[in-house]
Amino acid sequence: MIGPLALAASLLPLISSVVAAPLWSREQLERRQAASAIVLQFAYTLEQLESQFYIQALAKFTPEQYTSAGFVSSALVAEQLGVVSKDEAAHVTALEAAIVNVGQFPIAKTCTFDFTAALTDVPTFIATARVLEYVGTSAYLGASTIIDDKAILISAAQILTIEARHSSLLNSLTLGQYAPAAFDQALLPPAILSLAGGFITGGCDLSPLGVTATATLTVTADTGAVQSGSKLSFSSSGPSVTGQLFCHMFTGGAVTSVVFPLDSCVVPDGLLGPVYIYVTSNGQPINGNVINADAATIVAGPALAFIDPATPELLGQSLRIGGVAADSSTPVAATEPAVVATATAAAEGTVVAATATPSASVSSGTAAASNDGGAKVISMPAV
Repeated sequence: MIGPLALAASLLPLISSVVAAPLWSREQLERRQAASAIVLQFAYTLEQLESQFYIQALAKFTPEQYTSAGFVSSALVAEQLGVVSKDEAAHVTALEAAIVNVGQFPIAKTCTFDFTAALTDVPTFIATARVLEYVGTSAYLGASTIIDDKAILISAAQILTIEARHSSLLNSLTLGQYAPAAFDQALLPPAILSLAGGFITGGCDLSPLGVTATATLTVTADTGAVQSGSKLSFSSSGPSVTGQLFCHMFTGGAVTSVVFPLDSCVVPDGLLGPVYIYVTSNGQPINGNVINADAATIVAGPALAFIDPATPELLGQSLRIGGVAADSSTPVAATEPAVVATATAAAEGTVVAATATPSASVSSGTAAASNDGGAKVISMPAV
């Protein structure tokens, strides 16, 4: 495995491209350097969040707790999550080195994070990790639209592919599809900060990034889990989501969103995997390419829903106690369902609760978790 220092060294082309560009005018170079530094700082902030999340989680949970969560091999799960943690730490080291070499201080280095509610138990930890890894994948895809420096673009792509592998691992650990779609979805920084920023509790000033989070969105399904046929209702940390508004749903590779009037927003057949949900002021479908999408119409969102098949894939089942018969392709019901979230409430500065179900998840703001009797509950702190 490539260690953090080796990975940092691999970013030397990135560093040298930022500090030396003889074909650029001085003014052009300064603008390019400033834009590059913002991209690096934003990526570093997300990687620092993920790294600290895994460090705390892996220090907390024991092999017995992984077994109690229904996994066949606690060693296998701990091993793979340990690999993810090392990857995130390597990303932090590499990005920090790049930021320092362009003459800046990594602003998220002093950030404090609160993952207390996300680490109440192993299932909630893994469900939260699933959200973070897919949001991370979307973040690097979206960053490709604002990176002019090709060396930085290559370095970001090198991290992106790893984030996508992490996402697939977490899909299987939560009984989702390993690769639920042929295409992933890109998000721009305001949406990423809306989804992930709730874990950041202080200690740093992110204003130099120049990113304002979109209003967080909470989605409630009348079926409990978000699934085909669910009627959705909404609340937001920002403007009221009532009246002549519209709900939009995106899946990877879609040319445009699926759109419905807000008061008759029903999940159509055929949506599987990660689904981003928005509320907008315009009934026209939003372009599926973030470059061409009209962000001015967005009132709140996105929220993230994982809509998984009723029968889990054999790969996911094989990781679970009783998941698959030893010499048969016949699925056996897992002893404990994957923990996923359906958001049920949100208000600015308050907790957004989400009740776990075996088939779908909606995340608005940032996933955290608590228990409510026998049901798993995921709470979402608003940004």
